[in-house]
Amino acid sequence: MLTVYVKHYLTLDGILFFKQQWFPKVFKIASQQKGFISLETTQNKTHSDCVDITLKFQDAAALNDWVEDPHHDRLINELDPYRSRNYWEAVATEDTQKDPSQLTWDVIKI
Repeated sequence: MLTVYVKHYLTLDGILFFKQQWFPKVFKIASQQKGFISLETTQNKTHSDCVDITLKFQDAAALNDWVEDPHHDRLINELDPYRSRNYWEAVATEDTQKDPSQLTWDVIKI
């Protein structure tokens, strides 16, 4: 199993958009992908402008299929007008015991 952690930094309006519209749409589309296991979100406890996403796929190939799906980039770009920072962060691991804060995160500039 491959777990992907994502951090999106959003304005207050962005957090509302994320919770009410964006996340349900992403869940509907991602959950139809082959190898999908789960998708969850939580409010970040350290940064009030950050929402955390945890996405699980069967393996790296299934995740790559999702990343290459045309919906993936379109959905991420829908958050751009609401970003409070000019980047978002992501990291993937197969180690389910590993604390995400101990991993090396990729910073994706927009």
